[in-house]
Amino acid sequence: DMISMGIASKVNDIIFEFMKSRSFKKRGNLYFNIQNDISFCINLEQPTGLLYCTFSVMPLYMPAQVRYFTYGNRLNSFSLHPIPTLKKDASDIAVSNWSLQLRSALQSSVFPFFDSISDVPSLNVFLQDDLQNIRKYFFCAEIDIYRLKLYTNLALNNTDILLKMLTDSPRVLERSPHIQGEVKRKYTEEFSTIHHIATSCDKCSCEFIKRTIQYTKKALFNI
Repeated sequence: DMISMGIASKVNDIIFEFMKSRSFKKRGNLYFNIQNDISFCINLEQPTGLLYCTFSVMPLYMPAQVRYFTYGNRLNSFSLHPIPTLKKDASDIAVSNWSLQLRSALQSSVFPFFDSISDVPSLNVFLQDDLQNIRKYFFCAEIDIYRLKLYTNLALNNTDILLKMLTDSPRVLERSPHIQGEVKRKYTEEFSTIHHIATSCDKCSCEFIKRTIQYTKKALFNI
């Protein structure tokens, strides 16, 4: 759809220098900034005739084959600084105003949040918060938050905390009725793999985390 392509390009033209000044690299409609094994992302999305903006983080120490936006939120749903969606036939003035609103939201709400979780220990502190507060920023299911906590503790070598958390995995799955069958089996398998890595040897978890980071950097960002 050439019209809708046009609108994202116009927004990119307006925000590119601003994003570059914050050390973000651009790939298509995705801006990303990798620091301390976490990728901080701003993504322009056009699933329909509307343009959205999503902010998210992808911790590179979590196994992934493709980019995902689980740990983030769409700015039009972001209670702290909502930005409406932009229609694909918006006028140049509307596009310009929207882009300025976007910059303002990033500057005042999103980037300070990114700065507050800019390394693995800080992200771990944020994940200790109340689930409701976490979900203002990471609008996803409880099991996704739980999984992020597991890998974050693995990355920090917090073996005791991790093993204690893993004893709760059957209950977390029970509280996730949307997860059934094959998907449920995959989660169970993943949790037992994490348990195995954490209890194998001191070096094992470090090696696993190192290999995962190398892999996800390449698979997700071709770095």
